[in-house]
Amino acid sequence: LSRTTRETVRETLEDIRSRVIEGRPRTVTTLEEIPGDFDRTHVLNLIGAYDLGRGWRLGGRFMFYTGRPYTARAQGYPIPPFNANRLPDFYRIDGRVEKAWRIGQKGRVSFVVEWLNMTLRKESTTVDCDLVNRTQLTVSCTPREIGPITIPSLGVEGAF
Repeated sequence: LSRTTRETVRETLEDIRSRVIEGRPRTVTTLEEIPGDFDRTHVLNLIGAYDLGRGWRLGGRFMFYTGRPYTARAQGYPIPPFNANRLPDFYRIDGRVEKAWRIGQKGRVSFVVEWLNMTLRKESTTVDCDLVNRTQLTVSCTPREIGPITIPSLGVEGAF
């Protein structure tokens, strides 16, 4: 659990409307505290492994985090309240199966099958905002997703 904040100039829609549409200079100097651009309030990692015997081992990981804050934008201009919205939360499940053989007294060789993001989840990295109403500065934002980024792998590990 964590919180990252920053200070920014407090502006209302009227302030921005007069500055953007009417071309008046910025007159607002009041500061307000908002979530930082890369704030992840909740991060959870659960990792476990189980020895099945005879050199077999099964493992997995569950990873979860809340989405980053963002500010809606209209034609490149930020619309207050700043960083009041968040990208969707993300989670993934990874898995691992390992078969190990002993070599000598201290060594071992293992054959490993791993798969990162077995759930094939897509992750939201940013948003696309469209101006719905120019006079009210109303926008509609849609998260942009990437992926799914998933990595199945086969490998050999050794310890001597």
